[in-house]
Amino acid sequence: MARPTPAAARAIARVDRARLVASTSGRGVASSRPHARGVSSRDVVAFGAAADDDATRALASALSSVNAVRSGARDRFDALDARAVEEALRALVGRDGRADGEEATTGRGRGDARDAAARVKKACALIREVESACVTRGCETAVTPRAMEAVARAGCAIRGDATTTLAVVRAFYTIAKKGKGATSPSHATVRTYTDVIAALSRCAAESRSSGAARTTPSPVEVWLMLRATPLRLDGAAFAAGVGAYASEGRIEEAEKLLREMTAEGVRAGPRLFNTLIAGYGREKNLRGVEASSMAMRTLGVTPNQATWGAKIFAYVNCDRLDLAADALEQGIRFSPRRERRPGVEAYTALVQGFARAGRLMEADELLRRMSRDGVEPNVYTYSTLIDGLAKGAQMDLAETAFAEMRRAKIKPSVVTYNSLLKGVVRGSTDSECAREVLSRASALFERMREDGVAPDLVTYNTLVDACINAREPTEAWNVLREISESGLKPDVVTYTTLLKYFVQVGDDSATQWVLSEMETDPAVVQDVGVYNCLINAYARQGDMARALETLDSMLAKDIVPNIATYGTILEGYVRVGNVSEAVRVYDACKQTNGLSPDARMRKSLIYGCGLYGMSDVADCIIADLQSTGPEGAKEARKLHFVLQAAAGSDASSSAASPVRRRRRPAKKRPATTASGVASTSTTNDDDRLLEQTQSPEWNRGLEMWKHWLGLPNSYYADRVPAEGSRDVDVDASSRADVTFGER
Repeated sequence: MARPTPAAARAIARVDRARLVASTSGRGVASSRPHARGVSSRDVVAFGAAADDDATRALASALSSVNAVRSGARDRFDALDARAVEEALRALVGRDGRADGEEATTGRGRGDARDAAARVKKACALIREVESACVTRGCETAVTPRAMEAVARAGCAIRGDATTTLAVVRAFYTIAKKGKGATSPSHATVRTYTDVIAALSRCAAESRSSGAARTTPSPVEVWLMLRATPLRLDGAAFAAGVGAYASEGRIEEAEKLLREMTAEGVRAGPRLFNTLIAGYGREKNLRGVEASSMAMRTLGVTPNQATWGAKIFAYVNCDRLDLAADALEQGIRFSPRRERRPGVEAYTALVQGFARAGRLMEADELLRRMSRDGVEPNVYTYSTLIDGLAKGAQMDLAETAFAEMRRAKIKPSVVTYNSLLKGVVRGSTDSECAREVLSRASALFERMREDGVAPDLVTYNTLVDACINAREPTEAWNVLREISESGLKPDVVTYTTLLKYFVQVGDDSATQWVLSEMETDPAVVQDVGVYNCLINAYARQGDMARALETLDSMLAKDIVPNIATYGTILEGYVRVGNVSEAVRVYDACKQTNGLSPDARMRKSLIYGCGLYGMSDVADCIIADLQSTGPEGAKEARKLHFVLQAAAGSDASSSAASPVRRRRRPAKKRPATTASGVASTSTTNDDDRLLEQTQSPEWNRGLEMWKHWLGLPNSYYADRVPAEGSRDVDVDASSRADVTFGER
């Protein structure tokens, strides 16, 4: 292709500039001419009419330079081009690289956070386009190290947004990996590396704590890139490296880095030790926490406010609330300057520790003490206390704390409302009580929306659970419709909640459909909890054949049963009066590596043995437990009373007890699961014959849910369910609960 003349090239540049200005200001149509990597109206120039004029002009000028170099109008970027690119990047992310990112992290609103993230992503896209033009023409980059540092600083300051972090990393890689050998100071600064490593470390730590797959590169990889450069590292850079190793659980390598830093003559600051202490705390390594604290004192590093927060968090994570409380007292007493004393993070960590340990009065008292110590609690402090009170069934105190939070002008978050909702819904299995609970939960949900707090999937799942417990399927479908309309997708909790209900009402077709949806949904991971839910539901109905079939399916997918699986099957056998099989399950659990029967399993088995005349077996279990030590002897005495109470009761009149026998006699058929647990499953010849002659079931509620979720369905089909197509074991009183759309 012939190279255009200078006059033609200038004309092309003017046309490109006019099109870009029109696109960025929203007053025209963007250029449709394709570019090498999409400098496009969608990726970069769709800045929107809300952008200020200075930013619009700066971005248009920078893109005009990019297009001029790419089209061959100029051989390379000159000083004016570099200045135009830098002005555009700084206009997008703020003059100091901090303005918009700071708004996003200080909680000024979701709109500010989204706008800041969008600006950073556009700046990163511009950097990639500049580098693409450089590769095309074989010239030097027009992105200065200072401009890259400003973009990295703004983007990495936005927390909780992995997509923004990933955009910054992609732009950074185009700069840091440019050319042969290690990165030079003319490409990226130490501060840029430090910010990128810190942001990736946060993402890695969050993924590791939640168990989710990491979607961002390894922070250690970027740290090793930095170590290979000729750049001189400071204390902040080494602190970022320690954080990189700690975020991946490689705490010993992080400590080794501290020794390398000391050998190179770089003085460690409190930030490095704070990272080490918190890292050891996450690993529940109390010795490491104490050693890091001692090294900090030995090197003469003065603790700051974050140090006390890290220490208290680490002690709480190590289940040493006594040491956490002592650390708080030391921080208050021995820190001469107020700004170095424990802050709200330290108090909140200790409040959370007390709440999780059930020491709710101490948690409440610590919250009151904060104001006396000159530390104002925030939304996380109140949410932590409310969550602990709700889990402890202290809903009156939780409501009181919530009211205090509102009086303090602190806006509740979605976590606050979710904690209250869970507290309201918890324990609502009784049908009459459950309807009242559903009414309270619905009122709380309306108050949440009035406060402008957007519900999340946890909120909706809790409401679905309340509807299921109240046997209000129509309300559950309404909640599911809101999930679909909000753009959220059902998760494993949503599916298991629905499974629980479908099994309870005997809706086999709906149960199988939900299971198939879970298998085909890539976002849902079927784990042991899903199968435990199914096994528990079948066992509570006394359908041990189905429970064992579910166990076989679980084992076929290489999902390892846990203690809850064995406990549920054991309780199911006790419930149907087959204590011999319950004893076999108990023995199988004892022989399984990594598992041992817990107190609940022993109590259920002892009760069943006493109820059905197998006291000799119970005596052996109690004797074995008594020989294990003081704690075992204490539990053995309690089980002895359980055995006496069960043996003294009449098995035929035990319907009011937790262990219930099946209501109708049935023939027994031996069955063996893949785990080696034998079963005497219950079948009925008439039921089997009816199942063979029934037509396929058309479930209105199931089709309704599929319609609302945008899945193939026959909800609006001109079809009437076949008469007699309902499950035969569902009586007339529960038929309305099965036909969801007919209430």
